[in-house]
Amino acid sequence: MVEYLVIKTSFGGGDSHTQQLLSALGEDQSITVVDLDSLGEADESWDQLVVQIVGSKRCICL
Repeated sequence: MVEYLVIKTSFGGGDSHTQQLLSALGEDQSITVVDLDSLGEADESWDQLVVQIVGSKRCICL
């Protein structure tokens, strides 16, 4: 199983593109979706995102 980190942005096509990507990757994958618009301004949220990006083997930004 491959682990994917999907970073969703408001300018990347929204929910429809995210759903298409998730369908294409398949249900047997480990997928974490992070919505940048929901992170807010807390430094801890952004620090956690950086840790997730650095630790991920496959990162996709929409």
